[in-house]
Amino acid sequence: MTARTEAHTSPSLRRRRLGIALRRLREESGTTREAAGGKLDCSPSKISRIENGDVGVRRRDLEELLDLYGLADADERAKLADLARESRERGGWWIKYTDLPKAYLKYIEFESVARSIRWFEMSTVPGALQIPEFTESLIRGSDPSFTPDELARQLDVRRERQRTLTAPGGPDCAFVLGEAAIRYRVGGDDVWRRQLRHLLELADRPNIRLQVLAFDHGAHEAMAGSFQIMHHQKPDPAVVNCEGFAGHFVMDDPVDVERCSQVFDRLSASALSPQLSLKLIAEAAA
Repeated sequence: MTARTEAHTSPSLRRRRLGIALRRLREESGTTREAAGGKLDCSPSKISRIENGDVGVRRRDLEELLDLYGLADADERAKLADLARESRERGGWWIKYTDLPKAYLKYIEFESVARSIRWFEMSTVPGALQIPEFTESLIRGSDPSFTPDELARQLDVRRERQRTLTAPGGPDCAFVLGEAAIRYRVGGDDVWRRQLRHLLELADRPNIRLQVLAFDHGAHEAMAGSFQIMHHQKPDPAVVNCEGFAGHFVMDDPVDVERCSQVFDRLSASALSPQLSLKLIAEAAA
């Protein structure tokens, strides 16, 4: 597996790691969210947001929670304080795009720092693998209300995402595409064929594995949509991003991650081998 350095992390992941630790301490101490909220003079829902990694926690509030939960270990308290401080730091290239929907921005943050990604896409080429002309045609076809400036921002983001995947030390990536993803002639014949040839070029990279789930496979467990499983440097949690008409939804419950991992494994086992998949793509692009 491709090595990723400690620099490949994110404020959101650190908030999630801190939240997991605080939830564990609260539950082990037998403290309710209501009692924790009372200690900080806030609502139980804010405690939930802290534990879910949706918001950070101030140093003073952290100290009060750790006192309430009975954590006396000075080293452990210092580690959690460092984590809280780091979770308030600014992130990477994605911070330039704070105008994008928050759920999408969080997803590309997790993607950008992943050490491995397993990606199922039902009916289109994954965004991080698209050429600009394909992206433009896809966006214009799916949402004609996009302004030229909004479209340019989306193209910039796709370029940055692809640069992350193809840079030295990039994440190990396994893609399973429904056959429809390589059959829809998005952008017309010329753009479509260039997109397919681009997939073939990317598949030559040692960190990218590409498979096609053929039409004749029939029904399967992921016909309702697309998802990505992103593993990060330990102890940061793995996360699953589910994508559909309503946008992006991120899950990090280990049970959900394991269930999606098993689904992906079955899809990969049912798909054409990488060699046959590339042969199919090459034939379509000819």
